[in-house]
Amino acid sequence: MNETWEKAIKLVLDYEGRTYENDPKDLGGETKFGISKKAYPSIDIRNLTEDEAKAIYRRDYWDAVMGDQLPDKLAISVFDCAVNQGTGRAIRLLQSVLEIEADGKIGPQTLAAAKASDDNTAWMYLLQRARLYMGTKTVEYWGANWGLRLVKLAREIFPKV
Repeated sequence: MNETWEKAIKLVLDYEGRTYENDPKDLGGETKFGISKKAYPSIDIRNLTEDEAKAIYRRDYWDAVMGDQLPDKLAISVFDCAVNQGTGRAIRLLQSVLEIEADGKIGPQTLAAAKASDDNTAWMYLLQRARLYMGTKTVEYWGANWGLRLVKLAREIFPKV
């Protein structure tokens, strides 16, 4: 299994939590492993296993952002964004940071630009995620949590900082 995928999924599961929750302020409703009833209405969230959650994350998020083809730092960052802010937004944000047309689809141009990028691109991606969080209606409730998520992510992808 891909080492970058393993690192990315561990970060997401550590952050999203491994227990069943039903927070009335969470727009996703019931959640476990960060998988929500709103996004997956046919799944029994309470009895969801970690392996089932990983399969969902692999198929619907990692593969959707082409994590295996992105540079490691961007793969982890874009995957985490896809999980927390949606795959379309994660891809458009990547394209915006890469200064290419933001069409929400990863193709040859996006992959080439990502592979030619440097650490500054990964930093800019994290900073732009923070900016997006600040513009949400629920920032007062979730903002500190989201900020901590970005700090932990930065420490993981830039361990010497």
